[in-house]
Amino acid sequence: MSAGEQMAEGGKQKARGVPEGWRGVKLGEMVECFSGGTPSRTKPEYYGGDIPWIKSGELNSGNIYATEETITEAGLQNSSAKVAKAGTLLFALYGATAGVIGRTRIDAAINQAILAIEPSEELLSEFLEYFLSSSVGNLLHLTQGGQPNFNAGIVKGFPLLLPPLPEQRKIAAILSTWDDSLANLTDLLAAKRQQKRGLAEALLTGQKRLPGFEGEWEEKKLGDIAKVYQPVTITSADLKASGYPVYGANGKIGYYDKYNHEQWQTLVTCRGSSSGAVSRSEDYAWITGNAMVINVDNVLKVDKQFIYQMMLSKDFSSLVSGSGQPQITKKPLEDFAISLPPLPEQQAIASVLSTLDSEIASLEALKAKVQEQKRGLMDELLTGRVRVKVNVEDSV
Repeated sequence: MSAGEQMAEGGKQKARGVPEGWRGVKLGEMVECFSGGTPSRTKPEYYGGDIPWIKSGELNSGNIYATEETITEAGLQNSSAKVAKAGTLLFALYGATAGVIGRTRIDAAINQAILAIEPSEELLSEFLEYFLSSSVGNLLHLTQGGQPNFNAGIVKGFPLLLPPLPEQRKIAAILSTWDDSLANLTDLLAAKRQQKRGLAEALLTGQKRLPGFEGEWEEKKLGDIAKVYQPVTITSADLKASGYPVYGANGKIGYYDKYNHEQWQTLVTCRGSSSGAVSRSEDYAWITGNAMVINVDNVLKVDKQFIYQMMLSKDFSSLVSGSGQPQITKKPLEDFAISLPPLPEQQAIASVLSTLDSEIASLEALKAKVQEQKRGLMDELLTGRVRVKVNVEDSV
C-alpha cells in the first residue's frame, strides 16, 4: 500500500484545536529530559577513556555511532556530563547547531549544550522526532535575541497534539518512506559528485585522455588567455526586490535594475573569507568588484566551459593575501598557470563534465522537491488535518 493510500481525509477534526481522538498536551507531560556537561579541560585524566562523549556539533550527522572525543569514568563522575542510552533523542540547545536533532546509537555521555529527551510509553520516539523536526521554526520564536538559545523549559513547554499510539506508528511509518527516498537521493548525489571529481582530476590534468585525442598540452598564464578584471561594485543599498541577478563574494546576493555582463562569466571570489572560491554567473547579470571575472568570450582556441571546469578544479588559496580582510589581487591571478589542450579536446572534456553537472543539478532539484513534499506532509499529518487509516495490525 502506498503512502497516499494510507491517508484519509475522513477523520473528524474539531472546529478549533484538537483533532478527534487526539489530546492536546505540553511536551513536558510526555517526556523526561536532561542535559550533560563538560569535564574540566585542565584535567587530562578526564579525557581519552572508554566513555563516548557527544558535543552538540556532532548532532549534524543525525545518527551518532562514534564520537570525536571520549571521557573517563573520573571525568563523568566529576562533571555534569550524563550518559544517554542508545536510541535516545538528542536536541541541540544553543550555539550554531541550536535546534538540530540527532539520535545516539550508542550509550554516550552528552555535554551541556545537548538536551536528551526520553518519551513516555504513550509517545513513540519516532513520532516525537518528526514532531520536533517540524516544530523547530516555532520554537525559535520562543527564544530571545539573535542567537538561538533554548532551554529545557522552552522545549518541555511546547504544545503537542498527541494521537493514539497506533496512529503515531502509522504517521511515523509514512514519513519514514520520504526519509528513505531522501537518503537514497543523498547517496546518489554523493556518488555522482565523486564521479565528477574523479573525472575532472583525470581529464583536466591529462592523466586520462578521451578517445581520439593525443599530443602535448600547452602551459599558459591565465592572463594570456583571459581578460581578468574586477567590475564596478554596488552597495547593498542599491539592491532591488527584483531585476537582474547580482553576483558578489558569495554567489548571487540579490537583484539590480541594470546588468554589466550579457553573457555568463567564470568568477573567482577576491574579497572576504571565501576568497578563491570559483562560481559562475547567469546571462544578463551584474557582477560586483567582490569577484574577479575570468572573461574568455572573444578568445580564439579557448572553450569557455572548459575554462570554467578548469578553474573549479584549482586551489587558489596560495593567492590569498591580507589578514584582516583576505583578498586576491589581479596580478597573481593573471600569472596563475594552467595547462591547455587543443580546442577540440577542451570542448570534449567540457562536454563530459558539463553533462555530469547537469545530472547533479537534476538530482539536487529532485531532492529539494522531495524535501518540500515531506515538509508539507509533516504539517498535514502532525496537525491531524489529514488523518491516516489505522489497520488492526497497527494497533499491536
